[in-house]
Amino acid sequence: MTTQELGIAVFITVWGLIGFILWVIMLRTMEKKGETINYFHMTPGPYVRFWKIIKREKTKNKKIKYLILFWLQILMYIGFFIILKLIIERL
Repeated sequence: MTTQELGIAVFITVWGLIGFILWVIMLRTMEKKGETINYFHMTPGPYVRFWKIIKREKTKNKKIKYLILFWLQILMYIGFFIILKLIIERL
């Protein structure tokens, strides 16, 4: 394995771990709010339900935290696919 391939593997692993941690935090928040969740079924549905939780939240501080969590996840997924596409093109 070359240094470049190792760097790509480390990058994808770190990016994936951060995304997984954010996913678990979001699902635990949803679980506390009474939503039925599945940790292993990754679809857009939980994001829609989380968005509804954000809209119903009355506490401004929690609402801001939830919004940051939501948009950080969305940006990470978009960035991951863009960077992955660029990596594939270079190999």
